[in-house]
Amino acid sequence: HQNALVLAPGAKFRLVADELKLPVFEVDLRRPWLPRVRRGLRAAVGSQQPDVLHYGCGRSLLWAGWLCRRMEVGLKITTRRIDYPIRNTPWRGGRYRSLVDHVVANCESVRHRVLAVGVPPDRVTLVHEGIALEPWQGALADRAAARERLAIDADRIVLSCAASLRPRKGQHV
Repeated sequence: HQNALVLAPGAKFRLVADELKLPVFEVDLRRPWLPRVRRGLRAAVGSQQPDVLHYGCGRSLLWAGWLCRRMEVGLKITTRRIDYPIRNTPWRGGRYRSLVDHVVANCESVRHRVLAVGVPPDRVTLVHEGIALEPWQGALADRAAARERLAIDADRIVLSCAASLRPRKGQHV
């Protein structure tokens, strides 16, 4: 499959897109009321004629979803990765009900939040995110050396957490 991206001017993800030689269309969704934003977004989507249009964050879903709501594309989807409550208003919960055909949730609590604002269960799919295990295969063999380097006793329990360090994530538990 082929990918193309719509990014805000100056987006850091542009470095990855350039490295992968992906087509990039710059559209400043921070100012969706400007006519050039609508023209730029419609030109990008129209030139690509995508089978799948994926909105990668809440802002892109709201503004690009609204601006593209009448455009003919194959499937419109979004991914939701945070489990903050979603207010059941047209601008919040309504975007998940009316601007996309399907929502991908990364955990059960996110799936419940999306269902709570009225998205039908058959339009929500749970896909757990993961990591490639290969780079970590030798980690146990290096455990003793790492404990010594970090001055951690061999009998101490060590926990690791790959997440944003926010109180609501519950790392203290």
